Amino acid sequence: MSAYVLSTPLEARVAKCASLRAANAVPVVVEEAQARGGKAHFSALARETTVAQLVAAVRGFRGVDAKKPVALTVAGCSVSPSATLGELHDACRRADDGMLYVAYTAERCMGAAVCTPCGSCA
Repeated sequence: MSAYVLSTPLEARVAKCASLRAANAVPVVVEEAQARGGKAHFSALARETTVAQLVAAVRGFRGVDAKKPVALTVAGCSVSPSATLGELHDACRRADDGMLYVAYTAERCMGAAVCTPCGSCA
């Protein structure tokens, strides 16, 4: 579970989501997968933004070299680089606050499950 979800009351998360709402945008929380109380990045990103574009943005704000792998997960599952945030938000909107939670790791991740957006993991 997200460190942000664990440390922030539902009312505060709903208010944050409302502040990120925009037409044709998805409220997204991006945080390091294994961080305990690490910094969460909040954005309202276009629904058409792909996972590959979000990976590039994570590389930029974390200063990760292009040769080092960056993996994103939603609900504990790896997602296709061609999936859009809009597709993921629609399929994975299980959070009570309405945000899409994306975890990243900038290390080699072995044993990650691959699944359809918020479907059953393989």
